[in-house]
Amino acid sequence: MATGYQDIENRICAQIKRGDLKPGDRVGPIRHIAADFGVSPVTADRALRELARKGVLNHVPRHGFFVSAPELQIRGKIHAIVRPIDRKTPFGETLSGIIGEAWPRGYSISVSLSQNNTEQSLEAAQRAVLEQVDGVVYMVAGEMGNFAMNREPVKLLIDQGLPVVTIGHCDLPGIESVPGVSSAHEQAGFEITRHLLSKGLKRLAVLGVFPNQDEQYILEGCRRACREADVPLRPNWVRFHLPGESVAQDVQYLLNSGKRPDAIFALSDLVAAETMDEIIQTGLKVPDDISVVGFGDYPIAELVRPALTTMRINLQAVGSLATNTLIRMIEGHPYDTSHTEIPCQLIVRDSCLH
Repeated sequence: MATGYQDIENRICAQIKRGDLKPGDRVGPIRHIAADFGVSPVTADRALRELARKGVLNHVPRHGFFVSAPELQIRGKIHAIVRPIDRKTPFGETLSGIIGEAWPRGYSISVSLSQNNTEQSLEAAQRAVLEQVDGVVYMVAGEMGNFAMNREPVKLLIDQGLPVVTIGHCDLPGIESVPGVSSAHEQAGFEITRHLLSKGLKRLAVLGVFPNQDEQYILEGCRRACREADVPLRPNWVRFHLPGESVAQDVQYLLNSGKRPDAIFALSDLVAAETMDEIIQTGLKVPDDISVVGFGDYPIAELVRPALTTMRINLQAVGSLATNTLIRMIEGHPYDTSHTEIPCQLIVRDSCLH
C-alpha cells in the first residue's frame, strides 16, 4: 500500500506524462497538495523534495518546485537583481516571470535583493560578476534623480562583458544601448484618466509618492489625457508625499479646498485605499461624492470597499520578456535592442461612477 507521499509522487509523475504539467510549470503550493491528499504539509514537502532529488522537479528556494525536462541540461546561469521596492509592489510576480522563462530553457537562477541605494546596488552587481554568471536581469531603482544608483551598477556589469537587460526605464548616459522592459506606465495613465473624463468627471486630483519614477510616467499620461480633452489639471491638486508618510493630509487639503475634486487618481492602489478610507471617515461616499481610481491591481484593490477601479500591470510578463531577451543575447540570437513596454489593462470596479 502506497504511503501518502508516494501517492503524491505518482500523481505528479502521471500529470507530467499526460502533459497536464509541462516543463517550467510550478507545482504546488505545498499546502494545497497536502489538503488534496489529506496529509500534512511536511509529508507533501517530502514528496516534492524526493521528486527534485530524482530530477523530475527543480527546487528554487523560497519560490517553490518547478517541472524539469528529462533532457534538460543546465546551459548557463542568470543573476537577477531585484528590489522589494515597497509594500505595495509584489516583486515576486516579476521574479516568477524570470524563473518561469529561465528554467525550461536550461538556465539556473541566483538572486540578489537590493534596496534603493547605490552601495547595495553595486554590491549586487559585484556578486553577479564573482559568480561568473552568463547574464543579468537588473531591476531599475525607482527613485527619481539618483542616476548613480542605476548607472554605476549597470556600467560595472557591461564593463565586465556581461549581457544585461533592465526591468524599468534606464535611459542614462553611457548605458543607453542596454535593452529594457517595463510596464506601459504613460499609456496606462492616459487610459485611466480618459476613463474618468468619459464619466463626466472633470475636476481631477492626483495623489502619489515622491520620488518615484514610474509614477512620474503615469502622471505624464494623465496630463496628456487632460490636454487632449481640454480639461485643466490644477497644479495644487497634484500632490505627492514622501514614502512612509500618510496621505491623510493631502486628502484633507483636497476636501477643504472650496469646490472639491469629483475624482482622485491615486498613482498606486495602496494610496487609493488610504485615500478612500480618509474620504469615508469624513462622512463622504465613494463614488457618490468622489470617485477614486488606483494603479497596479494588487490584491488590496479587490479587498477594499468599494472595490477599486484600477490599471492592472503584468509584472510576470515583464520578467518573462526581460529574461527571454537576455537569453537571446547570451546565445547570440537577434534581440530587440529598444525599450519594450508591456500594456496595462483597465479594471473597472465600484470606486468610480459608472
